[in-house]
Amino acid sequence: SAGQCWWTARIHHDPWFRNERRRIPMTGLSLLSRADQRVCVALSDDRMAQGLNDLRWHLPTLLAGGTNTLVIDVSGVARLSSTCVATLLWVKRSCQSRRVRVVLADPSERTLEVLTRTGLGSVFEIESRES
Repeated sequence: SAGQCWWTARIHHDPWFRNERRRIPMTGLSLLSRADQRVCVALSDDRMAQGLNDLRWHLPTLLAGGTNTLVIDVSGVARLSSTCVATLLWVKRSCQSRRVRVVLADPSERTLEVLTRTGLGSVFEIESRES
C-alpha cells in the first residue's frame, strides 16, 4: 500500500493536537491519521489561512516521534494561492532538514497543472487517489 490516508479523512479528525505540555487546538488543519512513522493532515479551502498557520506552528510536533513521511491531503484545495505555495515550500525545506518526505495527496487536476507549470511538480512527491 502507498499508505494513503483518504479513508480516514472524516473519521479521525482531531481538532486538538497534543504536545508535551498541553493540548493545542488546530482549527484549520485536520489531523487524519498518525501511524507507521507517517502523519497525514488535510488542508481545505474553507479554512486555508488557519490551516497554513497550523501547519507552520505545529510542524515540529507533527514530526516528533520518528515521523519519516508527512502527507498533506490537498483534495479540498481548489486553488493554490501564492501563500499556500510558499508555506508548502517552507514545510518541504523544514522536512528535508529532518530527513522527512513530504507528499501531496490527491491534488485536483487544476492543482496538478499549477504544480507542473511552475516546476513544483518535481519538487513534491504526488500521490493520487488512483495510485
